[in-house]
Amino acid sequence: MPNQKDFKQMTIPIFIPHMGCGHSCTFCNQRMISGIQREPKWSEDQVREIIDTWLLRSEQYDRVEIGFFGGSFTGIPADLQEKYLSMAETYVRQNFVHGIRLSTRPDYLESDVIERLKRYKVTIVEIGVQSYSDQVLKAAKRGHDALCIQNAIKRLKEANLGYGIQLMIGLPEDTRDSWCKTVRQAIKDKPACIRIYPTLVLSDTELADWYREGRYEPIELSTAVTYAADAYWEFMKVDIPIIRMGLQASEELSNDGNVLAGPHHDAFRSLVETEIYKRIIKRELEKGLVGNRHYVRVYSKHVSFFSGYKRSNLEWLKSVGIQILKIEGDSEIAPYQIKWVQELK
Repeated sequence: MPNQKDFKQMTIPIFIPHMGCGHSCTFCNQRMISGIQREPKWSEDQVREIIDTWLLRSEQYDRVEIGFFGGSFTGIPADLQEKYLSMAETYVRQNFVHGIRLSTRPDYLESDVIERLKRYKVTIVEIGVQSYSDQVLKAAKRGHDALCIQNAIKRLKEANLGYGIQLMIGLPEDTRDSWCKTVRQAIKDKPACIRIYPTLVLSDTELADWYREGRYEPIELSTAVTYAADAYWEFMKVDIPIIRMGLQASEELSNDGNVLAGPHHDAFRSLVETEIYKRIIKRELEKGLVGNRHYVRVYSKHVSFFSGYKRSNLEWLKSVGIQILKIEGDSEIAPYQIKWVQELK
């Protein structure tokens, strides 16, 4: 088993926007999020072509999975589910990939569905939780309550089926308090992984109408970063990995008029990581562990995070009288640990 810090995983994405979902949540425009502007019913040859193309670069990864994303997979007709899963399972049996993951809604995870997923060796079910607050779920028109989420998770646990959860920051009627309660409940549920997305006002959604009517005001980018950093900090403590923060950049999201408002940023995760390192630095400053001039060593992949997005942490340190002479990456240092080396006089 490679060092977890350097463990590399690839998920081969098969996007099925809106297939299987009979709901219209206030915020949802899955075609834009996935970059696919139609409802594809991928043929067997098309799915194989997607998988085979991605597998050409799989040798550099420690784990490879096939993922069905973008819609509510377990809501599509059972025969279509079995067709897709059967193709994916063939790659698992042939040892080309290590597992299968998919995304769906908590109210589409009844016992018979879960048995089907087990039969086809699905390894991770990513549940669109969004929030554990009944008030927020109702305002977002999710079509289910928090008890439904807990029941779905209970059934997955009983079936020994791995699961992750997706959360959203800044949904209608969400508050700092309800977000913190959602984070605490997520920790209690012990998912294998978490995705965090800020709520954006996308065109052709009910939320867009509310925004134009003044019924909804999205949170500021700085607030979204703070909330995400708060959650990240808590999840790190209990070793729950966050595998994505912020929507993946796409041509559709970048086109003028598609994102009407909200905390959209192509480097959202970098902003959050910058905030995490700033908090760590502040804590060590308060403990008197930092002098005025330093060589710094951090985990190799976190050099840019220590520096901060557009060097914002270095500029902040400079403003408080601390000069960073050099930053070195070191693969032997744990993520989020900082080695301060005072300049020799």
